[in-house]
Amino acid sequence: DDFVKAGEAVTGSVGDFLELDHDSLVALISTNAEPLRLLRVGLTRQCVMPLDSALTNAAGRMNQLADLKRLVQLLVAEGRLREIEDRPADAARSYTDAIRFGNEMSRGGLLITRLVGIACESIGCHALAQVVPKLSREDASIVLTGLEKLDAGRVTWAEVLRAERHYVRYQLRHRLNPILWVMSWWQTRPAMERAETKYKLVVSHERLLAGELALRSYQSEHGRVPARLDDLVANYLSSVPQDPFTSQPLIYRPQGTNWLL
Repeated sequence: DDFVKAGEAVTGSVGDFLELDHDSLVALISTNAEPLRLLRVGLTRQCVMPLDSALTNAAGRMNQLADLKRLVQLLVAEGRLREIEDRPADAARSYTDAIRFGNEMSRGGLLITRLVGIACESIGCHALAQVVPKLSREDASIVLTGLEKLDAGRVTWAEVLRAERHYVRYQLRHRLNPILWVMSWWQTRPAMERAETKYKLVVSHERLLAGELALRSYQSEHGRVPARLDDLVANYLSSVPQDPFTSQPLIYRPQGTNWLL
């Protein structure tokens, strides 16, 4: 409910944030102080989209998705303003909130909801990756903790498929001809596979960011790179991040004073 109210309250040219100068960004963020407050209140609570509402009012939920995406653009605009003001740690918090929001707004929703959530996470990921090199070890640790917490409570692909199956059964009972549904299902299988790939890609990007933050923190403290990712566990990472495509640990190759992850 907090997210929906926040999305409805957003005003101004949020989508143009990349083209705005400092003063225009200040005006945009100031005007939208209440939506940002509501969004962050929502992030402190457990979020789930009521499935019965998603089933019976799919058109209304679709209209809300555009508002929710504007919220992420607003968060990234806030982060960009903080970067311009040379506040990289605050910018990173805005971008991390954008990633968290993309995950939380998807919880309990249908496939289309998760796809919009993935798009929101991607926007936050891209922005966060740009600011990572500017973070101190202490600030990197805070962001890393947030990313690991998000990963542990991530909306799983199995949850998305379960909600989508409920939707299909509802359609079969109330509207759709079973023969037409089978034809439609066969035609949409490639789209479902592409959607799952998008899901795994955004998970990969976020885990790579977590690994990058941990490696930078280790190098800052020890003056060298670790021999392997296992050296990061306990002091920097709770566990070695896995590649969601292979369920194997991320590949790490030390390269002198640098690395390939």
